[in-house]
Amino acid sequence: MLKLRTKSITTQIVIVTVCLALVPIVLLGWLANKQKIHETSASELLHIQTVLQNITSKASFEIDRQKTIIKTLANTPVLISSIEKKLNENQDLLTFLSFYKNTYNYKNIYIFTDQKIIFLKTSMEDTFGNSNLEEAFLSKLVEKTFFQKSPQVSDLIKIDSTDRYSAFITSPIFKNEKILGVIVARLDE
Repeated sequence: MLKLRTKSITTQIVIVTVCLALVPIVLLGWLANKQKIHETSASELLHIQTVLQNITSKASFEIDRQKTIIKTLANTPVLISSIEKKLNENQDLLTFLSFYKNTYNYKNIYIFTDQKIIFLKTSMEDTFGNSNLEEAFLSKLVEKTFFQKSPQVSDLIKIDSTDRYSAFITSPIFKNEKILGVIVARLDE
């Protein structure tokens, strides 16, 4: 028969003591690693938040810039006089608006009269794929501009069957504190 050797009681106590001493060290190492991962996650989250704030700031600046451009365009004498004289066939006005359209990369510029009907648009081929939706959306935005008597910016609108979006920026056209119409610029991404 085989004789089983057993370790002495002293050896067994030493082994148990060493194992018990290793448990806190392993636990502390695991906790330190978990803390490091948490700190890294917090740092990454802070970086993402900073990037998003920068993007928001730049977008806000661009929207303010576009509002200023449209407001300036709305107060030009050639536009005001053309609306007053109901010269929607005015080639000078169309050339003037087309210059702005091309300079600022607008998809289209619309002019609405005080009766909220389209007076002029620089491009007849402007659609989202659903002209009823576009017309209803523009009508609501123009109505809001007339009511609030201040520039407005639309939400982003998805263009049908594409991954692209558009937005509209409006401004009332004033003469002697009276609204003659509304100018609307369509911006595509």
